Amino acid sequence: MSLDIYIDPNAVAALVPAATVEEINSAIGITIALMTSVYSSTNPGLALLTAIGTYLSAHYIIVSSSGGSVGIIKSEKVLDTHITYAVSDDLSITANNFETTSFGKIAISLDTTGRLKRIGNTPAFFETI
Repeated sequence: MSLDIYIDPNAVAALVPAATVEEINSAIGITIALMTSVYSSTNPGLALLTAIGTYLSAHYIIVSSSGGSVGIIKSEKVLDTHITYAVSDDLSITANNFETTSFGKIAISLDTTGRLKRIGNTPAFFETI
């Protein structure tokens, strides 16, 4: 199955206003390649693919930006539960852990197939007090 995915650079720029045109175009290219692979056997629909692609592109900009770890979620605490995500200087680990940015979390929530969650299923550590 061939996917016709278009991600609007202006929509990505609206999410990450400090990103350069080069960062946006690079992130969109990475996102389209990933999505073509992930959704080659299933198609959740053009509107959903566009939304997922926009948020994934913003995710990739955040994890690869020269600003370092700005915007990366390293840990969260909800009530008495503390979650620490596997965040590394190795972008191949952090980039595909979609839970490390708010944009990645949104993309996961939009993915009705659950495929992004499985790709980003890198170790997380839970501590309940």
